[in-house]
Amino acid sequence: MTVSSLANQKLDIPAGNRWSRREDKVRGFTIHHQAGYNAHAAATAAGREVSAQYWIDNEGPIRPQVNEEFRAFTTGHAGYPEGARSDHRNITAEVSNTKRGAERGTWEISEAAKESLAALIGDVFRRYKLGRVRRGTYGGVAVHRDFVATECPGDPMVRALPDIIERAEWYRVHGGKPGDRTKGANPKPAAKPQPKPKPIPAPIPVEDEMHTTYMRDTKDKNGTIWMINSAGKRRALRKAEWENLKAQRRSMGMEIPPVEDVSAEELAKYPKA
Repeated sequence: MTVSSLANQKLDIPAGNRWSRREDKVRGFTIHHQAGYNAHAAATAAGREVSAQYWIDNEGPIRPQVNEEFRAFTTGHAGYPEGARSDHRNITAEVSNTKRGAERGTWEISEAAKESLAALIGDVFRRYKLGRVRRGTYGGVAVHRDFVATECPGDPMVRALPDIIERAEWYRVHGGKPGDRTKGANPKPAAKPQPKPKPIPAPIPVEDEMHTTYMRDTKDKNGTIWMINSAGKRRALRKAEWENLKAQRRSMGMEIPPVEDVSAEELAKYPKA
């Protein structure tokens, strides 16, 4: 069974039956955030269906779960076919947020977790001979929101992605464990400019859809729709976001999420994100 040598086998997370046969060869890597700061607690929570090849703790340790020969249940299922297909061709990782980021719903990632993620990506690209580490949904480094309308892996991770990819390329070329890059073990290769990323639509979270609701102030003449996320924070959706969400749901044969009409006072109970 294939597991990265960077993973701590003593921190192994049982996979249970949360895996299936991989129907494609490994072609890339998909990043998720945990939306929490305790990887082991989240991964082993009763009734949890999500799994991943690796879980990265806030402090940096890498926990293995689903062996790389198999497809983990990370990015999608029957309702999200693009995400499900990506799980068959990519190695997946759930990265813990900082405690403050998880509690505030701002989803920051620690430097230790970023460095471990970069080392793991570099290791995967090196072992599977995938070439230079690059951004991409097919044969590159992808994120959850590339395939599903979701906040995951959070704006801080997305903003840090060019830097993480540059770090990962160092680890692909030189190898080593997390932290070796900053110790000067090998000269850092000259960084090639990364292609400018395409604009990413403002995210709409669905990864915890049972705890995501949509509300509208009955007296708001503009009819603004507010999204209440799993952390109990609200954010106003632009009209284009709402139309995009509805179009995605229709294309997947899913129902349009209901919008609850409430008073301004009721809406104000939820702090702004």
